[in-house]
Amino acid sequence: MTEHEETTGALPPGHKLMWYQLDRVLVASRFGITYQATDTNLGQGVVVREFFRQGLAKHTADGELKPNDSDHSDDIAWGLERFLREVRMIAKFKHPNLAGVQTAFEPNATGYFVMEHIAGTSLQEILRANGRIAERDLKHLFAQLLEAVQRIHEAKFLHLGIKSENIVMRDPLTPVLVGFGAARYGFAHRLGVLRETVAPGYAAIEQYAK
Repeated sequence: MTEHEETTGALPPGHKLMWYQLDRVLVASRFGITYQATDTNLGQGVVVREFFRQGLAKHTADGELKPNDSDHSDDIAWGLERFLREVRMIAKFKHPNLAGVQTAFEPNATGYFVMEHIAGTSLQEILRANGRIAERDLKHLFAQLLEAVQRIHEAKFLHLGIKSENIVMRDPLTPVLVGFGAARYGFAHRLGVLRETVAPGYAAIEQYAK
C-alpha cells in the first residue's frame, strides 16, 4: 500500500470488486473515493465511485468498510442510503452532457457505482493551461451544460457539484458534467460539517455561512 492510499484510506491498485479491477485513485475526498478501473469482462476502462467517509470508517485487510467505533454506525448507514438513492436518480438521466451510470452494488458493507470513463480533459485543466476560453466557445459549452442541468432540475434534483474540475471535455466542443454532490451535501449536513463541501468560487453563497 502506498503512502497516498494510507492517507486517503483507498483500496490498493489491483483490488477486485466483482469483475472490476481498481487501477488507481482519481479523486479522494472526505466523502468518497473515485477510482479509475477496468471492466475485466469487457476489457474497457470505467470509473468506480465508493461511498467512504474519512475519519468515520476504514477498510479492513479484505476491503470491508468498518466504522471506527459503534457511535458512527448509524451515520454511515444513513449516508450510504443517501448515496445509493442518488445513484438510482443519476441512472435515470440519459443525456449526452451527463456521464452515464452503468451499475451499482453493495459489497464490503459499503456502496459503489460504475460510470463510463470520459477520456478527456477537465475544464479546470484547460483553463490552467490556456488561461482563458474564447467567449464564443464558452457560450457553446454553457448552452449544452444548462440543458443538462435543466434535465436534472426537472426531476426535482440538484447537482451541487458544478465546478470546472467536474466538467470534462469528451471532445473540444462536448462538455460532460460529472461529480454529483447532493448525497455528499446531505451527509455533511447530518454530521454538521457543511463547510467541508464548499467549493470556493463555485458554491452558492448561502453555503459559506453554514
